[in-house]
Amino acid sequence: MEEGELTKKNTSLVLLLLLALVAMFTLQIHMANANGDDNGNPNDLIGDINHDGRVNMEDLSLACLSFFSYPGHSRWNPEADLDNNDLIDLRDIGIVAINFGATH
Repeated sequence: MEEGELTKKNTSLVLLLLLALVAMFTLQIHMANANGDDNGNPNDLIGDINHDGRVNMEDLSLACLSFFSYPGHSRWNPEADLDNNDLIDLRDIGIVAINFGATH
């Protein structure tokens, strides 16, 4: 096997591992929120950042625009902090991605 092929395989394995980790964390968060949000509202759609009843590109865009922000940061959007850890990260984007296409 040539070095270039090995590098491509290693890169693919790392990306697959990262996607699996995001999916695992997202599933845990999804299961934790299955009975409602922090306010006890069972009607909130997980990943619906703009609360329009759909998880779509608008929600993904809002999460991406807030990526790596935190309270006090100029791009901070508390609605995009779907896992409530005070940081918009891949877990939040993963939550939107996992629920993409869901509607109320």
